[in-house]
Amino acid sequence: MCPRDNLTCTHEIVDKLAYCPECGEAMCPICGCHDVSQISRITGYMADVAGFNAGKAQELKGRHRVNISDEGME
Repeated sequence: MCPRDNLTCTHEIVDKLAYCPECGEAMCPICGCHDVSQISRITGYMADVAGFNAGKAQELKGRHRVNISDEGME
């Protein structure tokens, strides 16, 4: 068990997960709880990240995300 895991998370949905610097597991970025489920959109459909193989899980960690706003896009 990771010493950074606080075991209880009261957040139902968060924008994105963080990864624990100590054990590398996904965690809630707000409270640090490691008991989280991550869902990702892969090629048009939603998938539970828990079912990913090691290669796909590493690919997910390495993805870069950007926010696109409507401002200045005329």
